Amino acid sequence: MKISTLTASLLATTLSTSAFAVENLDFSASAKLWYQTNNTNKSGSADLFEQETAVGFAEFDLGVKADLYEGLKGEANVVVLDTLGLENDVIGNPSNATVGHESSDDDIYDTQWWASIANLEYTIDNTSIKGGRMAINSPLLFTERWNAGYNTFEGGMATNTDIPKTKLTAMYITGNNGTGINNAGSPGNGIKIPSTTNYDGNFYGFGTSIDRTNAVKVGAIDTEVDVHDGKKSLYSLGAEIKPMDDLNINLWYYNISSIKDAYWADASYSVAGVFMGVQNSGVFGKEGTYGNGNAYESKDNMITAVKLGYTIDKLNFFGAYSFTDDEGAGAPIVANFATNRKSKIYTQAIVQDGAIIGAQDTTAWKVQASYKFETWKLLGWVQNVQQDDAPASSAFRDSTEYDLVAVKKIGEHVNLKAIYMHREYDETSSGHDKFDFVRLIASVKF
Repeated sequence: MKISTLTASLLATTLSTSAFAVENLDFSASAKLWYQTNNTNKSGSADLFEQETAVGFAEFDLGVKADLYEGLKGEANVVVLDTLGLENDVIGNPSNATVGHESSDDDIYDTQWWASIANLEYTIDNTSIKGGRMAINSPLLFTERWNAGYNTFEGGMATNTDIPKTKLTAMYITGNNGTGINNAGSPGNGIKIPSTTNYDGNFYGFGTSIDRTNAVKVGAIDTEVDVHDGKKSLYSLGAEIKPMDDLNINLWYYNISSIKDAYWADASYSVAGVFMGVQNSGVFGKEGTYGNGNAYESKDNMITAVKLGYTIDKLNFFGAYSFTDDEGAGAPIVANFATNRKSKIYTQAIVQDGAIIGAQDTTAWKVQASYKFETWKLLGWVQNVQQDDAPASSAFRDSTEYDLVAVKKIGEHVNLKAIYMHREYDETSSGHDKFDFVRLIASVKF
């Protein structure tokens, strides 16, 4: 596990200081069992629920918050990932924290743990300043919690609400443990091994890259890879504006030194159960090199999306459409900078997520409906992606995804989620293909 000097000191300060403020301590604990299996119908070599097609992990999250002094708060969390021995009979590989693995034996299955959060926050009047390791939720930089583990960030953040109906945010982020690094592939080698965090939760600067020249395979995982820390920082300014009760406007600017600039703008309005929204985001690449010395191009990309929905009682449904620029191969993806995977764009699905709908020369539409029962919720959607002028290697020029999600709450502490996905797509070289996957998640909060 890799912990920076700043994080270690903040973690120690938070835990030791809060021990003297017992009345203000707030402990939390959760456990999650995450399992996924998929097939590839074209090959016919494996089916759902077979060990070789399954991935999984158990996650444990322990946290503490405390009011340390007047206006000063501390927060610390530790994440533990373990297979619980499931690789012997149930799963073929772990489901997270596989990118950047640098050993050649089976220690990929060993227990991984790290401090996911360790920060101090000071508030005076309408201004708050937070420093250390933290979770973030912004349009182009955010923590993803869909997997067994979750990514976080190191740096500082300041927020201010002096302007009526406006929240201003400034961020300076020096590192993260997300898998959005050059040549990492679809994080964790694609759909079979989805990952949102680096092995052992290791934190790196932006612009980090992986060199697989000397890689050795352990199952489907590349080991003995060389990780080149890009050591680049990210700056961001954001304004969340609510000029009236049903209208929301968000404006954000991002800069990763010598790599890219980006902006995000959205507006949404709700009235009498009707939701209307529009999103626009652009990423502008700069000429430079990754941590391993490889050059990247100064191409740009932009995505625009619209959404129209309606809610009546417990039923909600909407339709959405998005499109990106057609500058050509090598243009940056408009998605989460930390993982290069998920997106806040309306048309995202589970497999065809931000890495696909945010690629150059892409159009997508999505139709979704959901119904909320007393203790469970059912969601379903259909999404289509078109890339008519996509690169010759593209496997999703015309791809449709069907998703069905059921969420069940048992008592106050237990949550169950089941997901079924079916995807059909046309490849440029080998014709039509399709596959299915099933994802099962059981979690409990104490």
